[in-house]
Amino acid sequence: MGRLNGQVEKIEATQINVRVLQDGKVIASVAADADGNYQIDGVAPGTYTIEIAAKGYETVSLTAWVIADQSTPLDRVALQALAVPVAHLRGFLADRVTKQPLENVRVQLIDDAGNVREVLTKATGSFEFENLQPDQRFTLAIEHDGYEKQEIAIEPIPATETAKLTRELVPIQQMEQLPIGDGLPVGAKAPDFSLPDGDGQLYSLADYIGQKRVVLVFYRGSW
Repeated sequence: MGRLNGQVEKIEATQINVRVLQDGKVIASVAADADGNYQIDGVAPGTYTIEIAAKGYETVSLTAWVIADQSTPLDRVALQALAVPVAHLRGFLADRVTKQPLENVRVQLIDDAGNVREVLTKATGSFEFENLQPDQRFTLAIEHDGYEKQEIAIEPIPATETAKLTRELVPIQQMEQLPIGDGLPVGAKAPDFSLPDGDGQLYSLADYIGQKRVVLVFYRGSW
């Protein structure tokens, strides 16, 4: 594994985010420190795009080549203020059961034209999309192993404002695996079926789902 390090000219009272992308996918994300320094460890050898962004400033992209067991220094960057007002989105993700923040969750923001921006949540569960076009609708797509996917409609955000979002991800229930022939695992969805009662009257599961609780009992006749 290799390391990336660099420096951004600091901006007072503004967080500077540094993201590492490969083939359009974000693989790491850090915030520059108070002096504008940043370092990203554990990067596999290869070619990457380094995206440096801050609210209200033009985003800068650099290309970096990482070599195993070496540190790759990047050019010092100075971000330039944007000429037109923009909007921003901040969010926080947590586990619905434990209420603990979720790190390294992949979050995508998709505009009406289908353009996709992607970030990862930090250790605090927070994420941020800077410099969005004001008054435009977006779809926020959240996907993380072991959790249900979510899609959220984001209403237009006025210029200069930061919309805030808090969501809890639902863990996917791990179903009990039973030996073949022992029936459905606990929590599995039963297939539709029709069975006769004692008088030969057929009843279908589909006739009751969503209306009543269904209990299936097998019994022997009195013979």
